[in-house]
Amino acid sequence: MRYVAATDITVAIPLIDANGVEVLATAVTYSIQDEKGVEISAPVSLVGFVAGVTADITILAVNNALAIGETLGARDIILTCTTASGVAYVSYTYILESVTGRLVRGGNTIATLASADMLASEMSWALTWNTSTRQAKTVALLQAYQNVCKLRYPSLHGTNAYVEYIHPPFERFDLAALSISEVLALDGSFLKALELAQVAEAANLLDNPDQEEQRDDRIVLDTIGEVKRMYRTGKAVTFPICKRAIAYVSRYASLSAKVVGRG
Repeated sequence: MRYVAATDITVAIPLIDANGVEVLATAVTYSIQDEKGVEISAPVSLVGFVAGVTADITILAVNNALAIGETLGARDIILTCTTASGVAYVSYTYILESVTGRLVRGGNTIATLASADMLASEMSWALTWNTSTRQAKTVALLQAYQNVCKLRYPSLHGTNAYVEYIHPPFERFDLAALSISEVLALDGSFLKALELAQVAEAANLLDNPDQEEQRDDRIVLDTIGEVKRMYRTGKAVTFPICKRAIAYVSRYASLSAKVVGRG
């Protein structure tokens, strides 16, 4: 399991030993180690434990903090279980992620969490965003950026001399292939359109967790602002971002079925 670093975490640990045998414990003590095997918390008794095969343990934020500069870490909970026949040992490992460390502007996102919160506040239809956790928002933004990058942008020619120099006129533009510096050097209006599209797509993903499946539906005619999509019935054309997100980048993106993909 993955959790946000430097937060309190409660985990329900199945008491199963290294041989896969379920352990019926009458008492439990536990310690915590990091990914290097360094002990973070000395063994303590699990207060309030009721005899059974599951141990509910709360790990305080201080024990889930990462060192400065680290974006990933791990914790290993070592449980010593007292049983009717003696002692059994159980371990449980989880991953810690630094939310701020995961979002790299120009690398895997255009929007930051702060800018996404600001923009989403203006999207009255975004029902779930404000009540979502930082972790959920981050995951949605990462997926949304990947989805936005699946579009191609042939209309970038003329918006920025730097882009023109790198990519010949009329060549389909693969946003995911650019370096961080190349992304951040793009035309400001285009970056703002991408940011709005990313936030709209992220908010939509939170509102509609099954959006990827919904995009397989067949559509005959769809209009988004000035953009119209027409295609044959019997064969679904999939678009990697939602309608509201497309509206923000429609002036830049090619929405031809030949250049739009999900993978």
